[in-house]
Amino acid sequence: MTASPATAASPDLSVPSGRRMLGTVARLGAPSVLENFLSSAIILTDALMLARLENNTVFLAATALTGVCFWRIVNVFGCTQTGAGAYVSRRWGEERHEDASRALGHTMALGAILGLAAAALVWAFVPALFSMMGARDEVLRVSVTYFRILLLVMPVRLALLSMTACMRAAGDTRTPLLLMALMVVSNLVLNWLLIFGKLGFPRLEMDGAALASAASFVLGTSVGALLLRRGLRPRRLIARNVGTPIVYDPKTGDEEAAANLVPDPSAHAGVLAIKRGMLRPWLPGVTPTILRISRPALGEEMLYSVSFITYLAMVGHFGAHVLAAHSATVRIESLSFTAGWGVAVATGTMVGQALGAGQLGLARRLFSFNISLSMIAMGLLGIVFVSFPDFLLGLFRLSGESRDVGRMILYVLGFAQVPMAAAMCMQGGLRGAGDTLSPFLTQFAGVIGMRLGVGYLLTWPLGFGVMGIYYATALDWVTRALFLWWFLARGRWERIKV
Repeated sequence: MTASPATAASPDLSVPSGRRMLGTVARLGAPSVLENFLSSAIILTDALMLARLENNTVFLAATALTGVCFWRIVNVFGCTQTGAGAYVSRRWGEERHEDASRALGHTMALGAILGLAAAALVWAFVPALFSMMGARDEVLRVSVTYFRILLLVMPVRLALLSMTACMRAAGDTRTPLLLMALMVVSNLVLNWLLIFGKLGFPRLEMDGAALASAASFVLGTSVGALLLRRGLRPRRLIARNVGTPIVYDPKTGDEEAAANLVPDPSAHAGVLAIKRGMLRPWLPGVTPTILRISRPALGEEMLYSVSFITYLAMVGHFGAHVLAAHSATVRIESLSFTAGWGVAVATGTMVGQALGAGQLGLARRLFSFNISLSMIAMGLLGIVFVSFPDFLLGLFRLSGESRDVGRMILYVLGFAQVPMAAAMCMQGGLRGAGDTLSPFLTQFAGVIGMRLGVGYLLTWPLGFGVMGIYYATALDWVTRALFLWWFLARGRWERIKV
């Protein structure tokens, strides 16, 4: 008999035990945590090695500006990874592996095209952009050169972003981790050679750090493409029976006995590969779906990018010593983002595949379980930030007023980790389900209302100074967590077609 996915995924659906769910989250999330940590390590090692130079305050201030702007542009022009991830995870849950592979090749080509557009559009405005953000004299000069070097490899970076997003959506988080590890090692070695001028290489200082990062992106993308030509075999995450006697088969549209449908859930589910002719900039039936899902994500990233640049300009208003403290604390806080992002990636992949397999009950339980897990992990890291600020800031050799400001920032950010964890996990899960509108609306309320609106009031009219900006940041995450919880409870994400 025929049935809809919603019919098959009834509320009384039996779901896996907490231990099994934790194992799946760990298998997916642990590599993602390490990958994000290593991704942060590329910029972190740049900052740590540049901090050893004589003019370290200038270089730390410049890395704060360039790092934020580069990743904002990557996220805006790479927003199609959100739609691609939702599409691939749903197709993988339905066991339509060839369709998932075609979407992978398509989004890589689309990412490269968008990367070219990004570099062409931004190039001429780089000096004005950094001037607007408070960069002056030597900080402005080194920031512009560094940033333009990274723009040259933007097509490669966005193709890599799309590639790894689709791998994760299919359940393979290990390959992106290995690619990131390769990039970090190459970046570290090239940094040592080019920043300090070792083994006969020229001493290029910050320009050398930019060239090292650019070369690592090219290397990671090339190796990833070669692996996909051979084909990857992600392991199955969601078994369609999940302990139930009757399940929905997305291939036939029939409900059948589970014993006749589902192999061992740990078995290889299929091959994710790039074949000849798959790198197409337009794919009928797929491109419109990916763009439809990605539109709110584009709006979200554009909103966040404009607001974050404004936010950084507010920080820059207080001088280079505050920018240096901000640069150090952002890189320290990236340690907690690795934990939250890893769980968010696992949640998006598992929720998308569960919906594709007709397991709505499982998708609901995944949200509850993963939110709790993320809050515990990031909450523990928040305790570390509050307990050992001087040790963490000492890694960046901050002193005097910069260290004092950095210590106060870490206190505030430490207490914000729990709401941040909940918000990140819910955002990841909703995007994996194809609901990108709810995170966009939440972003608008938190960033515009709290981070900028309340931040301005606290900083200047109410006289809190630079710390008003960070108090508002904490309120931003609380607001997002509350809004996302409301959207999650409404259940719109359960009914979205991908």
